[in-house]
Amino acid sequence: MAAEGGSHRRHPPLVWCVTGRELWVRAMLENARPKPTTKLRVAPYLNVSGEDGLTCQGTMRSPEDAGVATIPLWERAFFQSEFTHQTGARRLTIHPGGFFGLWASLSGSRKPFPVEHLAPANQTLLEFVTRE
Repeated sequence: MAAEGGSHRRHPPLVWCVTGRELWVRAMLENARPKPTTKLRVAPYLNVSGEDGLTCQGTMRSPEDAGVATIPLWERAFFQSEFTHQTGARRLTIHPGGFFGLWASLSGSRKPFPVEHLAPANQTLLEFVTRE
């Protein structure tokens, strides 16, 4: 996510799911290949529902196709969209300063993303990809 002034911020490990032209995104505690039983976290971004990870695509220029070859295109489309609003009622982070406090704490930092502030999604990878 580009910060004010054009600097870039760190991100948590992410897992993506595309069905048709809809994109869901969740976060993980570790940057490792997940297992079906891996417990996911809420992706801490505006335009992402804390409840199920569905993105509000708004200004996103979604790729025409959904397949392994298009993963980089979906990632780019997500990060180049305008992050304008929170969707749903679930908290996007458990950072004491809330959503904006989390991202402000990363401004100018070279530290890894503080995964301890990721909110539980109450969903495993298997549940996420099968939409259960």
